[in-house]
Amino acid sequence: MCTLNVCGLKSKIMGPDFEEFITYFDIVCLTETKLGNTDEIRIDNFTLFVKNRKRSKINSGGVAVLVKNKYISFINVHDTDDNFSLCFTMNEKKLGFKLICRVAYIPPENTRYSKIEMFDILETRYLELYQKDVEFCLTGDFNARTASSQDIDN
Repeated sequence: MCTLNVCGLKSKIMGPDFEEFITYFDIVCLTETKLGNTDEIRIDNFTLFVKNRKRSKINSGGVAVLVKNKYISFINVHDTDDNFSLCFTMNEKKLGFKLICRVAYIPPENTRYSKIEMFDILETRYLELYQKDVEFCLTGDFNARTASSQDIDN
């Protein structure tokens, strides 16, 4: 599994590099897809699940999950009551353990779409879903600021 901020999915799929890169992964979580409700995206050998930002004058934000078609029967995508995350579960029998994944895109601070409550919502949803013997993966672009610290760990 990998997570990418694509900063516009339509522009990424026009070039060969993106499609070649994603073939190395079974599940690809995408942030800042910038898709509209009428956009149709097709990527060979993958199924795309999309959550677009609502109430946007231009296509911005958005999250998506790409799943290789051969694994689609092991994935269940769940609708969320927010407009910045997408939740999916993977078949326990296939993995050997329960796994809940959530991909989120939190807009940068001081933009018209940012709200500090987004972090509270993520925490609340995690606590609601928390169960003993269940693994949880939260991934995405949180536009976190690390000040002078590196945001990549070698």
